[in-house]
Amino acid sequence: MRYIIPDAAIEALGEALYGPNWRRALSRDLGVSDMSLRRWTTYQNAIPEAAVRRMLALVSARQEALEEVRLALEKSIRSQAA
Repeated sequence: MRYIIPDAAIEALGEALYGPNWRRALSRDLGVSDMSLRRWTTYQNAIPEAAVRRMLALVSARQEALEEVRLALEKSIRSQAA
């Protein structure tokens, strides 16, 4: 299966994960060429299911990493307040 995802959503994903110069890093982590990523964001090609699943996995991994950071910060604050 292939999916059409709005370019704004792909750009938001890229910027959230990698900052303003996101294209190369996202294409690397998805295992695709920069050209493939550009075709997806210009609707020239639909996105393969495997790439969509990888996008979701990247978001989940970042969420988990940020949650660990949040918990560590909260623990540090609590230990100082005690």
